[in-house]
Amino acid sequence: MLYSEPPRKPHGESTFSFDLWKESVNEYRESDNFDKEYNQFLAKKQVVLVGPSPSLEGEGQGQFIDEMFDLVARVNRGYPVSDNTKDIGSKTDIHYHCFHESPKCGGKIYYKEMTEDGIYVCCPYPRYVKPFNIDVERFETNKGSLRSHYIDTRFYLKMAQSLTTRPNSGIGAILDILAHDVDKLYVTGFTFFQDGWRKGYKDDRIMEKGWKKAEFSGTHIQKPQMDLVRELHQNDTRIIIDDSMTKILEL
Repeated sequence: MLYSEPPRKPHGESTFSFDLWKESVNEYRESDNFDKEYNQFLAKKQVVLVGPSPSLEGEGQGQFIDEMFDLVARVNRGYPVSDNTKDIGSKTDIHYHCFHESPKCGGKIYYKEMTEDGIYVCCPYPRYVKPFNIDVERFETNKGSLRSHYIDTRFYLKMAQSLTTRPNSGIGAILDILAHDVDKLYVTGFTFFQDGWRKGYKDDRIMEKGWKKAEFSGTHIQKPQMDLVRELHQNDTRIIIDDSMTKILEL
């Protein structure tokens, strides 16, 4: 069955709550859709999710990212890592990609390289919701032997409806990882686009003519997503956030 994306409310108030999140996670875990293979991959692991913010530039966190965690996850154009490894590391075990290959969105999908690197490719948007289904079908046609995982459809719909906006890929990754038996999730390099993107991640020229403003004030409203991360951090001891996000969330 194909579902429509929940309507967005640019000026609406989020109804997200930790209790709703727990209820939704439990429903997912008890359903036939629970991804046991991906759960086994994450179980009892310490994971770092590395985002696109320039807040990591000059911080020299690359070795920490590569060596202090069992698994390193990156988002959209974060793979492959081609430069600045001193700050962002070089290791990638999990790649969360929205599967929309436009330069304005997730960028190119490196099927061959990800296959060779043994990467688990995950989508923070569900298979059976419009318009994501189109990109998912294209990925499925081309993925070959890549291991893949998708955020659960009903779980995503509940989260998106409660947020009254479409979650960013990084926020979707946080929700999805925490829905499994991960031991710890350290989130770094996410600043809700307050400082744009780090060099080499996304060229600001492609965001000209008001696209960036429209995208992050219409499709991906940041405030409810900030509230979501704040509430998760305050109630789920598994999630740890870096200093930049801590400051933005006033924690």
